[in-house]
Parts: sequence; C-alpha cells; structure tokens
Amino acid sequence: MLGIKIIELSSFDDEEFAMYTDASKVDDNIGFSACIFNKLNHYNYVYQAELSAVNFAAGWALDKGVQVKMFSDSVSSLDTLSSTSINSSLILDIKQNIFKAKNLVSFTSAKAHAGIPGNELADQFAKIATDCDVILNLPAPYSYTLPRPKSWIRH
Repeated sequence: MLGIKIIELSSFDDEEFAMYTDASKVDDNIGFSACIFNKLNHYNYVYQAELSAVNFAAGWALDKGVQVKMFSDSVSSLDTLSSTSINSSLILDIKQNIFKAKNLVSFTSAKAHAGIPGNELADQFAKIATDCDVILNLPAPYSYTLPRPKSWIRH
C-alpha cells in the first residue's frame, strides 16, 4: 500500500488534491480545463463513483458560490437523485449537499458514448483516475457484503 493516499469522503475540506490544469488557444477561441482525479476501492461500484463526482461538484459549486450545470450519462444516478427514497448514508450526504446548493446546481442527462465532447472527456479522465495513487475511501456497498457464489470467490 506504499504510495497510496486514502481520503475519507467526509474530509474533503482538509485534503489537498492533485489538480491538472491546462489552457489552449485555437484561432480566436481560448479555453481552459481543470481536472481532479480520484480512485475508489476495488469493492466500490461505478454507481458510487458517479454519485461521488456529483457530490464533489455540488460541494465545489456551494463553496465557490457559482452556478454549475452538471451533465451526467448515469441514468441510475440521476434517478436516485430525483427519487424521494434514501437507502444509504452516501445518498443522504449527497442529497443534503445538493439541497444546500439547490439554487446553484442543475442536472442534465447526457447520452453515453454518443460523441458529446465534454462527456467523452469526462469518461476518458475517469479511466485515467482508475490508475491514480489517491483513493477516495467510500464505504462498501451493502451488496458487497452478501454471500457470493463460489465462482466469484476464486480470485
């Protein structure tokens, strides 16, 4: 475990993150990007990672006092956020964070792998994050604790 830094989800405020930034000029257009990578544990699900990214962005919008329009290709995450049911402490934390930032955060569905530049870039960066040294420590999902068929346990 040498070289791996574990970040508790509740301790975002006190942590220092690696952020990659760049700017570019093409013709008369200038743009910039800032990217933060976070890796989750092997027992977490992509669903948890999608929700954690939304939570992080909502917290950032609230902290900076800026309006953010989030585009997500995770239908299950968007359904969870619009649902009235809460089935985990992670969902509760995220919904509370979004409620605090309610006038700053809006959500739009993006079709996955449809060539939408921002969504494709987010997907590419998420793949890069799977190889980074910083691990965001989320609790294991309940389903991870359930018995598994022997064929799953071999490795």
